[in-house]
Amino acid sequence: MGLDDQQLDFYGPDFRPAARAGQCVLLQRGRALSKLYQVAYTEPVGPLGQGGLLPIWAQAVAGGAAIDKYQTDANAATGTIGKGTSKTCKPQALNLGPNELLQFRWLVRVVGALSSGWVVDDLDVGVQSPPSSSRFGLAQANPSVAMRNAIQQLPDPNDQNLAAISGTNMALVASANTADPFEGSIAARTTLFVFGENASPQFTLYNRNTTTDMAAATMAVCLEIQGFRFELVDAVVGADWVPRSVYGTIYKLPPTQDPLLLPIIPIEPVPATS
Repeated sequence: MGLDDQQLDFYGPDFRPAARAGQCVLLQRGRALSKLYQVAYTEPVGPLGQGGLLPIWAQAVAGGAAIDKYQTDANAATGTIGKGTSKTCKPQALNLGPNELLQFRWLVRVVGALSSGWVVDDLDVGVQSPPSSSRFGLAQANPSVAMRNAIQQLPDPNDQNLAAISGTNMALVASANTADPFEGSIAARTTLFVFGENASPQFTLYNRNTTTDMAAATMAVCLEIQGFRFELVDAVVGADWVPRSVYGTIYKLPPTQDPLLLPIIPIEPVPATS
């Protein structure tokens, strides 16, 4: 499998780990590459948070406190999101260890009684990783960051129904969706890779309602996150490894294995050789 084929694979509809134990990995930003790593092990991650949801904004609850049965992220935003305005959050939960790599997909969930005149589809969520770099969008688009809306994800079981509060179940509709909302081409468009400490992506919540604030005291916006965690170690060069060029940088690599290139920000300085 070539380098381009590998990237198409982990952005494909099947949600599976991008790398296997022992595989060589390069962290990539454009054509800038990290030093050579190998995967020590991998394991599934998520859903994150109590009840499987990670609140990143709550109208009346400070970060780290509980909103109903859900524990908000320590960095969760708080306060009213006025009509046509936004708030941001860099989830503490997505700050990793020094050699940890996280591959994940995410869904938007809303909890609590909504402000009268406001509906779930009035919420757009954009992601920046790092905070100065919009993801999934185009530089000349307005806005340049792509917007994620509940209408662009498979229902689980139905995004018109709110996530359950304490003592209730999430309501089913007559023709509830049975597909996995983390599988498929729609979910694949949320795929992100995060590496190392203090590298959490920033999520921006946009209230697109033209007349109504997000102001109800029991409201919260959550992420439902699932993925795979990898422990990376410095590659141990084998006796039979040979010098090979990857985007103009020379690495010693296994003769029959292409390194996996993962689009990750930030990355370490590029070495001359490895």
